[in-house]
Amino acid sequence: MSLGCDLVNRSISRISLIAALLVLGGEAAAVGLGDIKGVPALGERPRLQIDILGGEKAGLDSGCFRLKQPSGDTGLPWLRQGTLTLSKGKPPVLEIRSHLPLNEPMLAVAVHVACGYDVTREYVVLASPPSGQALTEMAPLPREADTAPSRVANVERPVAARKAPLPVAPIAAPSVAPSVAPAAVPVAS
Repeated sequence: MSLGCDLVNRSISRISLIAALLVLGGEAAAVGLGDIKGVPALGERPRLQIDILGGEKAGLDSGCFRLKQPSGDTGLPWLRQGTLTLSKGKPPVLEIRSHLPLNEPMLAVAVHVACGYDVTREYVVLASPPSGQALTEMAPLPREADTAPSRVANVERPVAARKAPLPVAPIAAPSVAPSVAPAAVPVAS
């Protein structure tokens, strides 16, 4: 009878150990960076937003994020400084504001998440054309009538307006040089 009690006690011990590990283990949390939102205009200061995926339960604050230089030698200008603020919500949103106006049509942005997650994501932002006064200062485009060739085709001209064909000069036949027969070479036997 003691053999049966030992078996039951071991089973209960194993089950309680597994239950304790499950309770104390908690959830595994993962954080990711979503797509970047916002279309800055040339000459304006960029204001961008990034959704934080899985960030509702992660306990992040704006100090966990930083801008960094994108990897590789892309040659693109990159966002070096900006104000990073994290708004709580579902999902939380990281807002990036630059203090400098955007002077290039493309801008690389690399965001690093620290605080135990060590996640980095790189983005390339395309700027829109300048807005407001900057558009009025641009030179107007030439009108299509000034630059496009006439699209009228197959129009019969009056007989008087037709031009006579241009005279064609005769083509001289190529001169042929007299051919010279090769000299006979004696063959030694």
